[in-house]
Amino acid sequence: MSIVGAIQTTLAPLFLVNGIALFNLVQQNRYARTSDRLTALIIDGSDNSKSAEFTYLAERIFLIRTSMLFVYISILLALLASIFILPTAFTKIINLTNIIYYTVAILFSLSLISFLIAVITAIIEVRLSYLYYREKINNLFDSN
Repeated sequence: MSIVGAIQTTLAPLFLVNGIALFNLVQQNRYARTSDRLTALIIDGSDNSKSAEFTYLAERIFLIRTSMLFVYISILLALLASIFILPTAFTKIINLTNIIYYTVAILFSLSLISFLIAVITAIIEVRLSYLYYREKINNLFDSN
């Protein structure tokens, strides 16, 4: 493989990193808003009416943090896959090239799996938010 071919091959994992970074930005914003609300509850002193919200926010922040953790793992693995591609341009040893190809395939696959886990965790967090607010809305209409 030529150096140009190796550089072209490294672009696929790097494009994945760009998409993952956008997803991570959304998760960081959700984390910041949730942690700000949780901090406000702690400072105000939570009473019985806010204990359900406190529990909800604690669960939500855990899910967002978990999703972000898997996003960072995915980015790391995609970058490692890109880095491992470059030696194939400089080596003519068939056995080494095959090992590198398998290593890249495994790293890229693990990166995709990690991103999948991050997205599934984010979906669970959004569902948790939906269910919490749906219950609050139902309670509001039931009390009237």
